[in-house]
Amino acid sequence: MPSINKLSKDDIIKLYSFVYEYETDIKQNVDHYNAKDNALKLYLKNNKIFIGPMNEKSSKSNYFRCNMRYGKKASHADLCHHIFRHIRNSIAHGLFEKKRRYFILNDYHNTKTELKLSATMKIEVKLFWSFIEELKKTYRA
Repeated sequence: MPSINKLSKDDIIKLYSFVYEYETDIKQNVDHYNAKDNALKLYLKNNKIFIGPMNEKSSKSNYFRCNMRYGKKASHADLCHHIFRHIRNSIAHGLFEKKRRYFILNDYHNTKTELKLSATMKIEVKLFWSFIEELKKTYRA
């Protein structure tokens, strides 16, 4: 049986377990994660992971770029939650794949006339789950 998006059975189980965790726990905790957390910043620096807006390029091979909207409904502290949501959407919509040693994800926003890329991520498989865990560690009640 061919694999889905070159994902192993173990990958698929872990990814959909994350979707479940997002829906049952993370989703309800908007503004409880802190993208400015010093331990997260150090993790990103040590692992050469870039996080930024879609139009900002980086030479780093591991990145997460998204359209970050600020205003009444979103804040900078909400960035971690945005990342979780885009990862969840990518998995749930089948826009998550493995290419060699990287996981690649995309998420789209549906406008009235077209689908627009709202987030893209490329991260080494060996870093993906620790990246998720580091984001979770920024939770503050």
